[in-house]
Amino acid sequence: MTARFSDRDMAGKGAATIAWARRGMPLLDVTEARLVGSGALKGLRVGISLVLEPKTANLALALRNAGATVTVTASAGSIADASVIPALEAEGIAVFATPDGSSDEDLRQTRAFLATAPQILIDDGAQVTRLAHKECPDLVAQMIGATSAPALMPM
Repeated sequence: MTARFSDRDMAGKGAATIAWARRGMPLLDVTEARLVGSGALKGLRVGISLVLEPKTANLALALRNAGATVTVTASAGSIADASVIPALEAEGIAVFATPDGSSDEDLRQTRAFLATAPQILIDDGAQVTRLAHKECPDLVAQMIGATSAPALMPM
């Protein structure tokens, strides 16, 4: 279930911030154009688990523009930008995050995110990838791939 935020002012603020950030991401424009031209993502489900900020929103939008169905969750323990959530939702992207999620809420949102059955998973801390292996082995068996960077902190 996607978090629902109906504040249009927040969505407008988020959209403006996302647009501002996009101006500083010229390589994303090139990548998006290549993906659109190749059709490589057309019809695929891509899940993104990163810090939910304007740069992440731009990645989600670029992948969506390239034909993927995109879902987003905030990476474990990170704070989601309260204005990015409604801005992405206004663009038709399912967001499984709240700006003030607790550990229990983060886990609930992450499980709901995995229930969308992403075929490709972009995960910056590997927490979602590990959870998928532990709780959703059937999903993992059907995935095309996942990319994870382990957290740079002692375990």
